[in-house]
Amino acid sequence: MPICCGTFESGESVVFNDTAYFSHQSRGVPAGKKNKYEIYPRKGEVWALYRNFNSEWSCSNLQKCEYDMVEVLED
Repeated sequence: MPICCGTFESGESVVFNDTAYFSHQSRGVPAGKKNKYEIYPRKGEVWALYRNFNSEWSCSNLQKCEYDMVEVLED
């Protein structure tokens, strides 16, 4: 299940040979703890928000769901 915002911990590296896995480059802000970063929508960015999102979904649910495109107006 793709997670797009929150607090993340850096760990081992993974190499992708296809950019289809990514929508855009995000900037993580250090979260005050070693190897932890926060990624949240920032002013001027465009994000896709899933309609009626449910954390119980699996990746197969995302292929048929609807979403809204939004621009973040304020930090």
